[in-house]
Amino acid sequence: MDAYASSFVTQYYAMMDTNRDMLRGLYRQGSMLSFEGQQFMHPDSIMGKLTAIPKNTKHKITRMDVQATSSGVLIFVLGLLSIDDDNPLPYSEAFHLQPIPEQQGAAYILNDVFRFALST
Repeated sequence: MDAYASSFVTQYYAMMDTNRDMLRGLYRQGSMLSFEGQQFMHPDSIMGKLTAIPKNTKHKITRMDVQATSSGVLIFVLGLLSIDDDNPLPYSEAFHLQPIPEQQGAAYILNDVFRFALST
């Protein structure tokens, strides 16, 4: 399960940093993104938010935890995010993956929660 989660996270952030349009296939109807407290439902709304983020990003994963759920996998990521080569900002992101029944070994993102880890 750790290898599966690591592979997913590596591919997700590679797409986020290089070709965000490819992320659309990871979300389905019923998927939800919470980004800094704002909620986005369904692929079109989620992609609208993700493509509005500045394009020049670099994600560095510093820690990852994985748990099986009753029907999927929960992945919690801590990392550093650089935008336009500025100083990296700490962030956390959680993914709840659900299997795609008709595709062996494939999953989609049911829930995605992102928050910068900044003290206020």
